[in-house]
Amino acid sequence: MHFLINIPIAIVNNIGFLAILFMVYQVTKSLQEKEILNLQAAYLFNMACIFQCLGLVQFILVLFYPALSIELVSQKLNSLNTSISSLFVQSPIHWLSFIAWLYCIILIALIFKSVFQFYQLTVL
Repeated sequence: MHFLINIPIAIVNNIGFLAILFMVYQVTKSLQEKEILNLQAAYLFNMACIFQCLGLVQFILVLFYPALSIELVSQKLNSLNTSISSLFVQSPIHWLSFIAWLYCIILIALIFKSVFQFYQLTVL
């Protein structure tokens, strides 16, 4: 029963993780629709299923081992900082802000795409 207190942490981590995976899926789907990538619908479906399974595994891992997610994030940020030290200042917060800006740009592009699709529906 000790894992019940980890449910909010796991939910927040899982929402962020699935949001990033959803962005990857939407970008891949957009590239496929514009025929930049030659992908079949079955591949996109398999990709979405794999992303859902990854989200489930990540949720269960964070639920039972919450310190694991914190260790993984700090370890990956430290390895990124040491490998590309000249790109950003030696601080993990700069990597997080870069990822957040990239996420916001993709999100805004997808919102514009959705608004344009709704506009096309109203024109019909």
